[in-house]
Amino acid sequence: MLLMMEKGLLNNTTYYFCLDKAWQKEKDKGAIPEGIYYININDINDRRTIFSENTFGKNTRIYTDKDCSNTTESHTQRENFYLHGGDKYGNNGGIDIGKNDKRFFNTLETLKKEYNINTNDRVIVRLEVEYGEEDLSNIEVVGQNGIDISLVSEHSKNILRKIAKNSNYTRVVISSTARTPRRQAEIMYNNIIQNGMKQQRNTYKAPGQQVLNTYENQKKAGKSKEEIIQAMTNIINKLGASNVSRHCVDFNVVNVVDIPHSSLGQTKEIFKSEVEKLISSSKITQVLDENGCYHIVIPQP
Repeated sequence: MLLMMEKGLLNNTTYYFCLDKAWQKEKDKGAIPEGIYYININDINDRRTIFSENTFGKNTRIYTDKDCSNTTESHTQRENFYLHGGDKYGNNGGIDIGKNDKRFFNTLETLKKEYNINTNDRVIVRLEVEYGEEDLSNIEVVGQNGIDISLVSEHSKNILRKIAKNSNYTRVVISSTARTPRRQAEIMYNNIIQNGMKQQRNTYKAPGQQVLNTYENQKKAGKSKEEIIQAMTNIINKLGASNVSRHCVDFNVVNVVDIPHSSLGQTKEIFKSEVEKLISSSKITQVLDENGCYHIVIPQP
């Protein structure tokens, strides 16, 4: 559990703000939930509190949609969050930047003048709220049947740990990560045998379709398994492996992992929904449900 300590509005009382995920979901109690929010830089106000002190300072309403029309947070149904500052800290769930408010809002005002922004225009700034590192040490990330997952970065593993924790799993099993052209050919061959050609045709785009065509042509010619896989490897190299599968992309740029359904059990859809929540923050750029796995693409910082 993570706590934040601030001096409150009255008598320098010390208040503790709990940033625990479960507490964030409590309406009108916890901190503003982690997630993506928006402000309109033409929606800046000055406000004082009933205590006649500048404890609120400059402020702007926080919206939950990029059109800046909705102020209600979907999970808690809390609303009317503000990004604000002032001479003293005091926060009932918004974003309090304290005495940094003048510099922050002056920067926005400077941008308005520099770009001749009309006061009636909507100029949207995207905010990401996140409360530091969680203790994820009890969440395992392992390779299925001992496969090598050393190319999966710690950044990616922590994202997977966070997804697991939010969906009540204590273990993440990876069945496939980075692939060489040869390994990609072997996996495509095995998926054809195990899951059928129809499913593979629905999985791959044009370059992958050419690899599948190679399989069919080689099979009709009576070639052996090894000969077919080698022919598939050759065409993958010719087309460019990363054009056939994201698994073959440079893992310094993006990590691609497959999480098998079998490792998640009957509540696998909960895991998938937690993955999808991270797409809006760009921590994950894609999740596909294919060949009995969740295929997850994680860009690297």
